[in-house]
Amino acid sequence: MVSMNKKECMDILEQNKELLKLVEENPTLPMVFFVDSEDVCDDYSYTFMKLRRVYKGIIYESTINDAVYISKEDYVEELCDYYSDDVRYSNLTAEEYEKEMQKEADKAPHYEAIIVYIGL
Repeated sequence: MVSMNKKECMDILEQNKELLKLVEENPTLPMVFFVDSEDVCDDYSYTFMKLRRVYKGIIYESTINDAVYISKEDYVEELCDYYSDDVRYSNLTAEEYEKEMQKEADKAPHYEAIIVYIGL
């Protein structure tokens, strides 16, 4: 059996403490998990993963595709790209267009969550 070195043990301890703290301080928030798609194995029902990062953030569920976004800025950027040829916005300045996309992002389902990244 191979054991972990002291730094790996301390990293795990800190990650566990942060996760427990977030859950304790925010017991009503949902937990959402992000898994690196390259780490998912099709050969088995389950794959061993490790906690890589955890924090409290806001999830934006896209209304234009099946994606979720962890920042409003990223979602607004995606909306700007998606609606760039839409004639409804053709008479707007770049600044006005950005503000309209900000409003669109605000309409999308979004909520606070405990965000957990896991991987190999």
